[in-house]
Amino acid sequence: MRGKTPKANELGRLKMFLYGDSGAGKTTAAIQMPKPYVIDAERGSVHYNSIIAERGGAVYHTNSIDDAIEEVRSVLQTRHSFKTLVIDPITILESELMAQLDEKYSGDMRMWRDRDKVLKRLYNLLVQLDMNVVVTAHGKPEYGPGMSKLGTTFDGWRRLPYMFDLVVQIDRERSGKRRASVVKSRFPNHMPDGDTFEWSYDVLKDRFGQSMLERDATSTLLATAEQVSIFKGLLDELTESTKKKLGIQRVVSEYHSLEDMPSERIQKGIDLINGHLSK
Repeated sequence: MRGKTPKANELGRLKMFLYGDSGAGKTTAAIQMPKPYVIDAERGSVHYNSIIAERGGAVYHTNSIDDAIEEVRSVLQTRHSFKTLVIDPITILESELMAQLDEKYSGDMRMWRDRDKVLKRLYNLLVQLDMNVVVTAHGKPEYGPGMSKLGTTFDGWRRLPYMFDLVVQIDRERSGKRRASVVKSRFPNHMPDGDTFEWSYDVLKDRFGQSMLERDATSTLLATAEQVSIFKGLLDELTESTKKKLGIQRVVSEYHSLEDMPSERIQKGIDLINGHLSK
């Protein structure tokens, strides 16, 4: 029996999924986070250049998910002063990806398989970031039986909400204030499911604490080409049962590509396999 008595929860970085209708204020809400590095997929941030600059942020414009993934890899490995990564919105990146895959596969089901792999890869990189992460998405009507409108949901991959610790819907009231509704939360003591509040960064800071949201980011060196080549070569020398016994296959399955594995972790794998083979 390998279970251990759990310790009190230590809050990690805030990983948040934010969606709402057009004009609800998703971009404005996201850039209120401390020192935002914004991957802008529809040039929505150009209207808020002064706010982003005042908050010590920067913007990278692209509607290519491949470019976005490479930029996240760069942010992950570089020492910098940014504290929040914003992707605004993921809907555009996914739409462009699906257009490419549809052209490649002509509607074949493989396009959905490849879509899942790419989005999982992006998410795995976001998890590794020692930064707050805010991913926005367009809203769309949600319908029930008889095409009755139930409300608003997000426009995108259905599994996205499962990947984030906090899912929030933003609505703009007639008064102009932004109302946030917590759709899902892994922080029951700080922001429980079903909670509603007037959106502001001060609310998040009050709930989660300034030390959590504004501490400096640390970089993570990813696997080098040499490490990947050595690791692949060593894997070829192992049987499937040995990979399972050593726990190698389980670790490898966590990553879309070995290039996204932390350098320190892949080196431990190399050392583990070499140690086994030397016996």
